[in-house]
Amino acid sequence: MFFSKHNKNITYINHYSGLLEVEGKGVLSLEDTELLYEQGKNWKKEYDTLSVTEGITGLGEGYIEFFSHIDCLILSRTVVSVAASPELLKGWLKRKVLICGEYDTFAERFAGENGLRFLHSDIQSV
Repeated sequence: MFFSKHNKNITYINHYSGLLEVEGKGVLSLEDTELLYEQGKNWKKEYDTLSVTEGITGLGEGYIEFFSHIDCLILSRTVVSVAASPELLKGWLKRKVLICGEYDTFAERFAGENGLRFLHSDIQSV
C-alpha cells in the first residue's frame, strides 16, 4: 500500500498481479502520484492495469500521462472526466488500451469518443 505525499486521502493498493488500485475522493492530480515513502522512480512501471475506485470524480491534467504505459484503465461510476493529451490517446489507440467500466457511464463514452476498446467491468478480458 502506498500513500500520496500531496493528498493524505489518496491511497494506492498494489496487488502484485499488475493491478494498481487508487482510492480517494475528488479529482486526482499529477501531484497525487508523488508518494509519501519513496518507492523508486519507476514504481508505476510495475503495473499494467490502473483501477480508479468509487469516490474519485476525475483524472486531472497530467495524472493519466504518469501511467501512460498501462494496458487497461478501469473507471468507477463516479469518474466523470479524464484529462488526456491527444498524443497519449493516439498511443493508447495504437496499443489497443482497454477501458473498463459500467455501461452508460463516462468510461463507455470516453472509450467511444476516443476509438478505444471498451469492456464492462464485470466481464473478464481474455
